[in-house]
Amino acid sequence: MENPFPPPDGKNYIGIDGAWYDVTSFIKKHPGGDIITQFIGKDASEVFKAYHTPTTLERRHLYKKSFFPKKEDAFINEIFQLQNDLYKEGFYKTDSNWYARKWLIIITMWFALFYGVHISADNRLCLAFLSIMLALVWQQAGFLMHDSMHSQLFKNHLLNSISGVLAGSVISGINGSWWREEHTVHHSLTATVDYNTNFIDPQMQEDVWAQNEKLFPFFRTTRFKRWLVTVQHLTFLPLCVGLGRQAILLDSHKGERRCLNHSYLARKNRFLCHCFRFGRSTAHTTLSQPL
Repeated sequence: MENPFPPPDGKNYIGIDGAWYDVTSFIKKHPGGDIITQFIGKDASEVFKAYHTPTTLERRHLYKKSFFPKKEDAFINEIFQLQNDLYKEGFYKTDSNWYARKWLIIITMWFALFYGVHISADNRLCLAFLSIMLALVWQQAGFLMHDSMHSQLFKNHLLNSISGVLAGSVISGINGSWWREEHTVHHSLTATVDYNTNFIDPQMQEDVWAQNEKLFPFFRTTRFKRWLVTVQHLTFLPLCVGLGRQAILLDSHKGERRCLNHSYLARKNRFLCHCFRFGRSTAHTTLSQPL
């Protein structure tokens, strides 16, 4: 029997392809994070298909509880048909050799940086070159984190997560798991603003400027925020260049509670401290030697 609303039994249901699925006990285990809660009691067919394989529901032991009338959208059907055609033609196939080379290059550059600081601690020109090299490592690691957290490197979710955390939390310094959760919401609800629930696409929300006129109501709470919008054409570039990296590092780690990210971050900080002390002691020894 078809019902446009989920069963009224107090449980959490999500609609997929005309069927309601009980996800009450699955919400906390959802690999994609809290984004699943945005679709409780709603038809999530399009978003589900964009992120999951046809066997996901069965593998997660999620089964149909009741049905609802599914409205067909010709445009959406064409989009998914195009996606299926691209899959069949191999456009989504991972080039493992390319990613292996990318990882090798980044790791080699990463350790070369520390060795460079060790042998050139008193050479300002060399240190300037190494700082540029560090920026390149951060940038490339960011791309690798992006692809890992989009499940492009491996077919295994855990391996993709570890790769993303290594590239993000360890090398670039940006919390990979935090980025994946925000980016998943961004792709699922792109440029969405809901005034009733105060929901904003997290990757179009900033405290110091409004990326779209739909965000203006959120800047009317204080006089200072209203003023920020009037000068954002002047502050945007300086803030991005001068404080952008520091801001994203702070945002990505300030609410982190997962042991995996804390463990990697702690090891990274310990490693950096050892390298810094090693470089300082080497420089001191070098400068104290008689000419």
